[in-house]
Amino acid sequence: GLVIHVVRAPVFMATKLVAFDGRGQGDFLFSHDLGDVISVVDGRESVVAECRDAPAELRGYLGQRFQMLLASRSFREALPGHLPGDAASQERVPELEAKLKDLAQLTSV
Repeated sequence: GLVIHVVRAPVFMATKLVAFDGRGQGDFLFSHDLGDVISVVDGRESVVAECRDAPAELRGYLGQRFQMLLASRSFREALPGHLPGDAASQERVPELEAKLKDLAQLTSV
């Protein structure tokens, strides 16, 4: 029968961040790879805990990458563009930023 392998969220995000480095061309708003990462962070309640439980090397990589992204004003300004335009979705931007900041702290965990 058909075998489907499931990728854990931290691994998926790491692969998408690597892909963004290769083909994203620094486009924080229109990169599909970065959009996928933001969708996981926004839509998966347990993502921070899952990343905290990831192997140290992966956890450190994710923390470092999210630190780098948050250091970019262009990235922070693009965040609302990754969520639907309705008021309820846009109200989630501060929560999204908080989760990203939590992920950026993974290097010290």
